[in-house]
Amino acid sequence: ARWPGYGDQSSNERTGSARLGPDTIEAALAELDRALGAVRASRGRELASARGRAGLRALEEDLARYLRHEAETGAGMEPQWLEWSFGREGDSHGALALNGSGFSVTGRVDRIDVGGGGEAVVRDYKGKTVHAGARWGPDGRIQAALYALAARELLGLELAGALYQPIGKGDRRPRGFVTAGTPGRYVN
Repeated sequence: ARWPGYGDQSSNERTGSARLGPDTIEAALAELDRALGAVRASRGRELASARGRAGLRALEEDLARYLRHEAETGAGMEPQWLEWSFGREGDSHGALALNGSGFSVTGRVDRIDVGGGGEAVVRDYKGKTVHAGARWGPDGRIQAALYALAARELLGLELAGALYQPIGKGDRRPRGFVTAGTPGRYVN
């Protein structure tokens, strides 16, 4: 799906862009608060316990930290696709064929951002455990790389990076690969 903006107004109407930066962080945090309020309203029974409330509070803290980190150190690209799905029934794009092997891949990409020059960064959100790009092959962690191939082959994007983005506590810098000159802070 295309990036929906945030709230009941598109982020373009509100700020002129869907980019997250120092000038839009307050609007993003307000939207996070609104979204969590909707979760609280719809899941009252689940949140009646101390454990449920603590879990939601931990999620809120993790997401707020991530938004602040992204606003301060991110690539400043425009989010274009959120939960983009390919190769499944009803998807606008078919599966990614793998080099004439007879095999193909389907998937759902968490987010694809596009820069002013048309370069794109694929992001896959993870909890606390993320894998450095240098370990993807040896550890069999190739999901972000396959998503980058799908974005290039199926959407025709010029890839500037593929990243696993940690959301939990600790080092919030994304891990993976980016081309030289891509703005932002990354591990390795």
